Amino acid sequence: MGTSIFLQLTRKVRLGAYHPESYWSRVANEIKKRGPQNCLAGDDNPFFRYKRQKFLARFLNTIEFDSKVVLEVGPGPGGNLLQIVRTSRPRRVIGIDISSEMLDLAGKTLKGYETVVELHKSDGEHLPLADAAVDLTFTVTVLHHNADTHMFQGLVSEVCRVTRHTVVLMEDTGGCHCDASFVARPVEAYDAECRRHGFKLRNCQYLGLRASRRAHDRIRRLLDSPNHLEGEPLGLPLVVALKLLLLFTRPLDDLIPDKNDLTKMVFVRDSAPLTR
Repeated sequence: MGTSIFLQLTRKVRLGAYHPESYWSRVANEIKKRGPQNCLAGDDNPFFRYKRQKFLARFLNTIEFDSKVVLEVGPGPGGNLLQIVRTSRPRRVIGIDISSEMLDLAGKTLKGYETVVELHKSDGEHLPLADAAVDLTFTVTVLHHNADTHMFQGLVSEVCRVTRHTVVLMEDTGGCHCDASFVARPVEAYDAECRRHGFKLRNCQYLGLRASRRAHDRIRRLLDSPNHLEGEPLGLPLVVALKLLLLFTRPLDDLIPDKNDLTKMVFVRDSAPLTR
């Protein structure tokens, strides 16, 4: 999945002040230890592998990228961009991330596609592109980590500014979870913000992971170390337990309504921005 790169927070976390660039650079170094082509941006466990497979099949692979200039805000290790250039024919793909280590990792993931791929570093607040520079911009689990309302609005504004036609936001929604680093805003919040900048919600789709997500969260509370850091390897008992649980929960995920996890929201440019 994509990384949470645009966190501009002043809160304190368990190991000190949260600094997005250093935080995600540390995660990138953990990912590098897994070997090449491991494109999970955070923890590597059976649930997140399953979630990524479902995300690719139902969300990313259903977007039309052919002949377009495409931007991903927060590409992390580059897995989504790799999927796009392997399965589509985009004119150009661009990845913008706050972490130099993640960009280095993405460059290795995308080796051989340099003629079509551009990677750029961001300061976390601005996108280094001209107005309407791309046809389509997408995010994957980036905006829901921007808990500060002002900064969330600023990043949505930047995404809309650089996008000529389509914005696809794939974020956790539902409004049932909120803390200093994560806000599961309802779809209506994304809709209202994008409308301010001339984009109209065309359709909305939910990934549907309720049974598996709840099983994952509960078993991690029981078996995961309280000192575990994102990206670090998980213990064997936890991995085995998750594999066994998924055998029972996966069939239930498509049967139980779920609007509190990953949501694909497609916006198209409808008019000039209402505000700037």
